[in-house]
Amino acid sequence: MSPAEVLRAAASKVRATAKKAAPWPWNLDGPWWWDVAGGTAEATTVISTPARDAVVVVPPPRGQVPADGRAEGSAAWIALMSPALAELLAAWLEATADEIDRLAGDLTEAELAKYDPMTPTWMPALAVARHVLDTFPLPPSS
Repeated sequence: MSPAEVLRAAASKVRATAKKAAPWPWNLDGPWWWDVAGGTAEATTVISTPARDAVVVVPPPRGQVPADGRAEGSAAWIALMSPALAELLAAWLEATADEIDRLAGDLTEAELAKYDPMTPTWMPALAVARHVLDTFPLPPSS
């Protein structure tokens, strides 16, 4: 796939995925504390629609200390990246694809990486597109 095709495919996937999601804006509710087996408490955060219908419940990772905050942080990140951003993200990817078509034509991704002066603005969009399409390797976790 050419770089422009990668960007357009990612834009299409972003729109299709957002279309299947619950309506936005999303709210962040909680953390709620639940009693679990063994008498311990577990903080669970809920992402909900404006009508307070639950979109997703984010429990803490297994073995997490309740005060750790990863469940709440993860839920806040998910709510931030709600379908509200889908059209903006897709439009940015498509605009970048159009710019590549207009200025760089049929360059391959390797050739595009050497292209100047626009490469710095194109490469982040391509990295996002590859991540959306699961074709961009994530950095190793530390």
